[in-house]
Amino acid sequence: MPEEKSNADNYLDELYEELSGLLGEAVWAFSRIEWLTYEFIGHLTEGGIDKLLGDVSLRSRLSMLKKLALRSGANQAVKDEAIAALKEVGKLSERRNIFVHNPWKVYVDFDKREFEGELRQYTDSSKAVRKEEFEQFIDECKRAQQRLQDAFRAL
Repeated sequence: MPEEKSNADNYLDELYEELSGLLGEAVWAFSRIEWLTYEFIGHLTEGGIDKLLGDVSLRSRLSMLKKLALRSGANQAVKDEAIAALKEVGKLSERRNIFVHNPWKVYVDFDKREFEGELRQYTDSSKAVRKEEFEQFIDECKRAQQRLQDAFRAL
């Protein structure tokens, strides 16, 4: 007869589906923005510079895009919007780094017998990302992506 799973195992199986989905959506939402940085560098330069920058950090690409925006022939309001969009992406990047570049542990309250819905940083349990924050991050990435597209297409 197969061994029955403990409540902890059942919770962890549930969490796997939910949290891996949220993590995947969050990473995907931000990676779409990262892709745009290459696309716009390619559109604003010549000679396949975007292809040469395949391993350059996002921070460096954002800096390059800011310089390219300032050099464009667009009016100042358009340039300002492009720079504001880049700053928004930079802030999202900092938030993304919290859950992408840290070893996290899952928090489940077994006394309440429910999933608390957060990941806590392994080395500092006061730092946690709740399910709602992932959902908010995904929505913010979608808005930032649109803003970046609109701003750089206007250049």
